[in-house]
Amino acid sequence: MKAIVVFSIGESEIKSNGIVPVNLEPGVGRDNMTINNAIKQFKKDTGIDLYEIDEKIRERAKVIY
Repeated sequence: MKAIVVFSIGESEIKSNGIVPVNLEPGVGRDNMTINNAIKQFKKDTGIDLYEIDEKIRERAKVIY
């Protein structure tokens, strides 16, 4: 299953797809893994590491299932 992850950087928003781990119950751990997957996918697709732009990118991420 996939989810859309929205990252907020300043006034801009970046959307990426994240794979949702199906073996975990909904909650913080599942969201964190989905966010990590979306960050990896964004870097793979664009070559841009979101952590280099904002070290706290995970705190500003929103998962949409």
